[in-house]
Amino acid sequence: MQSSLFYVSTYIRSVFYPLRWASIVCVSALTGKNASRIWAAVNDAFDQHRRRLGTGLLNFVLRDALAVHPPPLFKGRKRGKIYVAQQASQFPNFRAFSRKHRTLAFLMAPQPCAFSVVSPSLQVSIQPPTIVVFCNKTEYFPEVYRLYLDFSTRTAFNFHFTPIKWLFREKKRRKLEKVTRSKPS
Repeated sequence: MQSSLFYVSTYIRSVFYPLRWASIVCVSALTGKNASRIWAAVNDAFDQHRRRLGTGLLNFVLRDALAVHPPPLFKGRKRGKIYVAQQASQFPNFRAFSRKHRTLAFLMAPQPCAFSVVSPSLQVSIQPPTIVVFCNKTEYFPEVYRLYLDFSTRTAFNFHFTPIKWLFREKKRRKLEKVTRSKPS
């Protein structure tokens, strides 16, 4: 029986490869065996779907993943850098406000929430967990490396029932103003 379950689960994982992170619950419709495990899996999926990740812990996990396997070289000479990663926040009716209005909107929130501004014009849902990664160039992180980051994050935070969305954003470079010095007379 266990060997047939192994072959069935291997087949399911090969057919549904994009969902390889998902857990498989084996249930018998004929005998009702393991039917109670469905609701436990649904509750776990719901809890993981709403889970918040701390920015410090998330950056610690990604830093370790970068140390074990650094990103590949881009065109043989440049390597990607991750400056900071954080879980995106959901805040209804939030648009690009000034700092004063953002503070007022936070204070007037109907319930206490973990609020962080990713970008003044960026509003991203918290369900499913969405991780925004600020890096030097998005093309320096190929899809294979993004899958590696996804796998290491799933392993560290025990995400087995919900997808994780990844948004890679380039860090905006500030233009420095040219300062001219006047000669003392």
